[in-house]
Amino acid sequence: MNAPVDLPFMRAAAALDAYRRNLAETARWADPSWSAALLGADAAQLAGWQAVLVWASAPALESCSRALAQAAGVRMPSLDVLTQPALRTALPPASAGSGLAGGAGSSAALANAAGQSAAQPNAALLDVLPAQTGLQVLRMRALSFRRAEARRLIDKRSRSQLSEWAGVGIDRLTQDAHLADAPDTARLVARVAMPPLAALDAAGLALEGCALLLRDLTTADPAGPRLPFPLLRLALPRVLPTPPWLAAVPPQLDALGTARLFARLSELLPEWAWLFG
Repeated sequence: MNAPVDLPFMRAAAALDAYRRNLAETARWADPSWSAALLGADAAQLAGWQAVLVWASAPALESCSRALAQAAGVRMPSLDVLTQPALRTALPPASAGSGLAGGAGSSAALANAAGQSAAQPNAALLDVLPAQTGLQVLRMRALSFRRAEARRLIDKRSRSQLSEWAGVGIDRLTQDAHLADAPDTARLVARVAMPPLAALDAAGLALEGCALLLRDLTTADPAGPRLPFPLLRLALPRVLPTPPWLAAVPPQLDALGTARLFARLSELLPEWAWLFG
């Protein structure tokens, strides 16, 4: 998708237009658990409802989608939020060595990061992306946390599957300047029962990425919005399970992972460079 980016208000208008397109089809792409809960529908009724949505006219679909989003508490982002860049200047949380990051320079890298200015991701922009693309970004976050593990994969089928789920080649995603201080996932598997990458499917990877992203945002800005991407949230189960292992991991571990990912989204999603660039 191309959009004018020479003026902030033109970028905001293009972002708002993309958001409205997503909103107009929410009833089709939202996780079924939302419709089931908000309509009080059983399995048979839900199946009938979804069949009706397939053939619904555009105006009818938009009306249903807006009603669903409103019932779920979704609010449209302000123009002020949409005019802000993908990364906003902020200070990172104080880092401490946890023994769970790999590489000989990990402690030094974390200490160095603590003294540097960082960027706060404007996560509300995820609601501008089509839902499937937004889910891919969540999977990118999970894979960037597991970048050392992903780099060690040699099975071509697994690598191809991960690339498809993330919407970008796994080598390209994990090829960044922070591979040396990647979390030691082998140690996490042993210490806190983190499931290995091979045990996750596309849905599980998106849930893990969402949990990591929300953790990073809360750590960097405790006073920030609790859920900055409420529309994309509807693509995930209504009852959002948090990976049990994450609670046992120090929040400082790879805390800048989301900011680093947002800094690369214009490269990883070139068709959305106007939004994240």
